[in-house]
Amino acid sequence: MLAALFYICDAGNGYLNVNFDNVIHLFIFSCLYNIKEMYQLGARRIGVFNAPPMGCVPFQRTMAGGIIRTCVQQYNDAAVYFNNKLSIGIDTFKQNFPSSRIAYMDVYNPLLDIIVNNQKYGNSNFHFVLSFILILTQSYKNERFV
Repeated sequence: MLAALFYICDAGNGYLNVNFDNVIHLFIFSCLYNIKEMYQLGARRIGVFNAPPMGCVPFQRTMAGGIIRTCVQQYNDAAVYFNNKLSIGIDTFKQNFPSSRIAYMDVYNPLLDIIVNNQKYGNSNFHFVLSFILILTQSYKNERFV
C-alpha cells in the first residue's frame, strides 16, 4: 500500500477565458483518470480538493472586477459548476471502487467566506490590502522592464 501524498489536479486560473463547459469536462475526466491510476497503483485513501472561488483571486478581480475589484461572479459560477461535477464524479468512482476512501475537501466555501466576510477574521480593509499589493506588484513589474 502506498503511504504517500500525491497532488495531481490543478486547474489554475489561466483557463477562465475559454469555453467553461469543455474545459471543465476535460479537467473532471483528467482528475478521475488520475485517481483511477493511483487506485490501480495501490492508493486507497485519496483526498481531492475542490476549486476555490476563482472569480475572487486578485488577478481576476483586477482584470474583470471593475474599478472596485469585486469578485467576478461568472468565474465563481464556473468553479461551483466544476465542483458539483467533480463531487458527482467522485461519488460515482466510490461506487465503482468500494474499497477506496476518497475525501472530497471543500476549499471553495471557507475561502469565499473569508473574502466576503473578512471583518469577521480581523481584516477590516481587505480591498485596500489587495489594492496595495497590486500597486506594489505593478511598480515592481514596471521597474523591471525599464
